[in-house]
Amino acid sequence: QAPHRTKAAPAWVSGVARNPLHKVLPAPRCGLKALLVTMRVTLFVTVAAASKLAESPVSKVLGMLKDLQSKVTREGEDNQRAFEKYSDWCRGSAQKLQFDIKDTKEQIEDLESVVAKAKSDIQDAETRIGELGEDTAEAEADLNKAAKQREREHTDFKAEEQELMDAISSLERARGILAKELAKTGFLQYSSDAFGEVVSMLATVVSSASIASADRNQLMALVQGNTGDETVLLQQAPEASAYDSHDGSHVILDTLQDMQEKAENQLAKARDANLKSKHDFEMVKQSIDQNMMAQIRELKERKSAKALAEETLAGSQADLQFAQKDLKMEGRSLKEVQHDCMTKAAEFEGEMKENREELAVLAKAMEMKENR
Repeated sequence: QAPHRTKAAPAWVSGVARNPLHKVLPAPRCGLKALLVTMRVTLFVTVAAASKLAESPVSKVLGMLKDLQSKVTREGEDNQRAFEKYSDWCRGSAQKLQFDIKDTKEQIEDLESVVAKAKSDIQDAETRIGELGEDTAEAEADLNKAAKQREREHTDFKAEEQELMDAISSLERARGILAKELAKTGFLQYSSDAFGEVVSMLATVVSSASIASADRNQLMALVQGNTGDETVLLQQAPEASAYDSHDGSHVILDTLQDMQEKAENQLAKARDANLKSKHDFEMVKQSIDQNMMAQIRELKERKSAKALAEETLAGSQADLQFAQKDLKMEGRSLKEVQHDCMTKAAEFEGEMKENREELAVLAKAMEMKENR
């Protein structure tokens, strides 16, 4: 009977934690040295027994050797198939890890781009927010300046308007008094109440800063020139139904009329200028207000964009850290798979070499027995 043959599992199979096919590996068997010792003992016992016992022919020994040869061959084939499956697993695992590494690298590149853009957006937003703050402050200063200028212009206008209105009223009343006295008596006495009232009115006109200096001087000359006589300021020519160009009263009344018309024209121009100044200020104010409203809207948008960019930056940086950690882990896993698979491949080659040596010993033994 052939000796019982027990061998340990192939060394390349042991410790293969990632091999999903380890259950299909063949049963344990002994190493080459143990096999050779067993074969020598078996052959020795068999040859001795065959020489003493007529019922143990050589053919029976050869049959046992062939059976052992078949068993070793099957074990080698089983190991080959198991290793091929293991090799497929190695290739698949390595390929998957390589794809994962590639995807992770692409993810890292994308995240780095997002982080860089978020930082740039934050910087741009901060720069623009600063500019908008300066623009808004400048616009407010311009508006305040324009408002103060408009207030000064309006104050000056109101003063000028009041002076001109007072001057027009005084000129109109003075003309009325002069015309009335001339119509009654033909002259105006220096000592009369009417003369005092006219002089008071004309003094108001002369002191008005809104009346042109040339008109004031002309009015003063006319009044002074007609007050040389203590009894008569103005005297109407009896034969004249209308004022003669050489008549003093005619000259004064015409002068007062001309000054009143000039004052009225000046008042109209001042009012027109005031309306234009008001309109210009309102247009400037409207433009500044619109610009400030646009700046405030943009400032709000920029602040929102900055907050969003900061949120994006924080999330992307966190994702980037995780991706970088994943890349390191995947790289280590790939190296481990490659190392384990190469180690197991070397162990498998050693086992297959041992299997071939076993078959060679068996073949040699069979050849020797057949030639005996």
